[in-house]
Amino acid sequence: MKIRRINATDYFVYLYDKNYSLVDIENDLDNIIDMLKKIIPFSGFYKILVSVKKIGLFLKIVFLKEAFYRDTIDWKIEVGDFDIYYKTKNYSLIKNYSYLFHRGYYIVSVDELDTVLSLVEFGIFDLRGDCSYEQEEESFF
Repeated sequence: MKIRRINATDYFVYLYDKNYSLVDIENDLDNIIDMLKKIIPFSGFYKILVSVKKIGLFLKIVFLKEAFYRDTIDWKIEVGDFDIYYKTKNYSLIKNYSYLFHRGYYIVSVDELDTVLSLVEFGIFDLRGDCSYEQEEESFF
């Protein structure tokens, strides 16, 4: 599992310990959130964007509003086939894939990746729309 804090309330989580399917998500999301509550101080109402890829499960956890009761969590799930990218500064990791180069980073769609265990510690994952290279006037995508 890899967790990245986006800001004070939002997180990006990547789970690669097993092959997930949408059936697993519906059955296991409570267990996944309970596991994450031990690491992340959740409190309030969240939107969880869920994307299942061949290399694992991606969750973007977005804070929506405070809860009425302290230390409670509730969420709504949005499942979709979101575009997710792997970003690294190390060319040797992605040289066999089709990539983009932007501001010192090599960027690859996770749909192209076959394995991730050798990559996960040397880069980060971004959901399309969160990428700084998409907000520029000339888009690469």
